[in-house]
Amino acid sequence: MRVLFISMDRKIFDKDSAVASRMIEYGKLFEQIDVIVFSKKSHKLKVTDLAFNIRVYPTNSFYKIFYITDAIRMARKLDRPIYVSGDGPETSLVAYEISKHFKSKFQLQIHTDIFSKHFIKLSFINKLRSQIVESLLNKADSIRVVSKRIKDSILKKDYKLVSKIVILPIFRNKIVSDENTFSKSYFSPEIFKNFEINFLAVSRLEREKNILYLLDIFAEIKKQYPNAGLTILGEGSQKEIIIKKVNKLGLAHNVNMFWVDTVETYFKHADIFIQTSEYEGYGLSLFEAADAGLPIVSTDVGLIGEILTPDHSVIVISKNKKESVKKILHLLEDSEYRKTLGNHAKQQIDKFKLTKEQYLEKFKDSFYV
Repeated sequence: MRVLFISMDRKIFDKDSAVASRMIEYGKLFEQIDVIVFSKKSHKLKVTDLAFNIRVYPTNSFYKIFYITDAIRMARKLDRPIYVSGDGPETSLVAYEISKHFKSKFQLQIHTDIFSKHFIKLSFINKLRSQIVESLLNKADSIRVVSKRIKDSILKKDYKLVSKIVILPIFRNKIVSDENTFSKSYFSPEIFKNFEINFLAVSRLEREKNILYLLDIFAEIKKQYPNAGLTILGEGSQKEIIIKKVNKLGLAHNVNMFWVDTVETYFKHADIFIQTSEYEGYGLSLFEAADAGLPIVSTDVGLIGEILTPDHSVIVISKNKKESVKKILHLLEDSEYRKTLGNHAKQQIDKFKLTKEQYLEKFKDSFYV
């Protein structure tokens, strides 16, 4: 079967990247894969062959506003695909238009909680994205989502779509591994040795991740535990705003923020994982924290309620800062509770692990619902 993917992820042009590795694995399932990627001329990307049957095309648009029309124009020059799939609202819109042109099948992918009120209110463009996806639901031959939470939100729109929906997270080696990712012995990061208790957050530094609220919570925790530390692993557009907030709250000696390519050692040696996102599609960092056996504190997003159960394998917090701080202080005061919470989270995650072969089989099946 020939498949055409429309994507926004330019990392695919780097053959050593996770997205390229992922696509190479998908290439073993199909006769031919073509990928058209939204990109500008200034990105200086070229047509790239990832494998003998995988070719990646940049749109090389002059401006972002031409991404959609350029992608459609390019796709019409390719051989007819059996299936066309997009990895987001804009790319799915392109995929649908191409599927109409070739009379191909259309797969709609939804990677975030796009019908969440938090997603919609974040910006006008998010509201528009939500409307685009809603308009495509009944046009799709298959709908691939990354969590039951997203599936349930779609069924609220139209329960008749239930037979089209497949739940499958994004392929990541850490998720679909035959071994425990965290079974190796790592040296403890030096920064963790400076504090009595270490909180860890792994997150893009964007508005929806709500890092500013995380800092408000941590400032209250520090009043009771002056030698508590918070490590934030991430990059993003809010970095400078977050740094200013850290200084304003007097947390400069307790908060470290940077990015590393390999985060496993930090999961291994942290004491508590904390997340304050307003919405998540799946929440890979939640999965990784649970896989490491960490006690988890999080807002009610992503796989919480689906895999991680409140109070049993995760402490769920809200926008009520006083109540959230109270729950975290209780966790800090009870080391046995922390241990039990982490063990339960680990046990839950183990039930949902897939081997690479199992994952790829489910991925292929998502085109045959």
